[in-house]
Amino acid sequence: MVQNSRKGKNMSSPAPAQSTGLPEKEITKKFKIFDVDSFSIKEETKTFKFQPAATSEEAIKRLGNDEKVLVEALNEVLEHRTIIANRPAGVSKKAVLDFIKGWRNAEPYRSMVKKNKGDEGWKTEYNAQTDSIFAAIKNIPPMVELIKNLPSGGDEEETEE
Repeated sequence: MVQNSRKGKNMSSPAPAQSTGLPEKEITKKFKIFDVDSFSIKEETKTFKFQPAATSEEAIKRLGNDEKVLVEALNEVLEHRTIIANRPAGVSKKAVLDFIKGWRNAEPYRSMVKKNKGDEGWKTEYNAQTDSIFAAIKNIPPMVELIKNLPSGGDEEETEE
């Protein structure tokens, strides 16, 4: 069994892929792991191949003809589509924070954050710095236009249920 870490569900490992006529995809992912031997966090990049199923019959067969696993997989897709359909129309917070990153190192903004990330009070200073940068940018029409063209849809965050 393979555990889907996002949801904590157990899912059967798919059967080995066979040629379907669809182009094979190469996937590269970064993984962060805790190495017990060195007692440190390590990053490992892996590249592997994925062969998409060409038909529902082939997909079901590769799932071991297990209807329960198929329904779990389909429900994950349906849930993802529901999330996408319900995203707000606003500009992504992450995109805006990435956009203003360079401003954080320029004065007068750099000197606004005196504490180290994680220290008590750092978040308050960081938020005040962000608000100050926003106050300056909102008065520069070309910057506002650039922000309007950043990715939209809001940022997903896991919430406790």
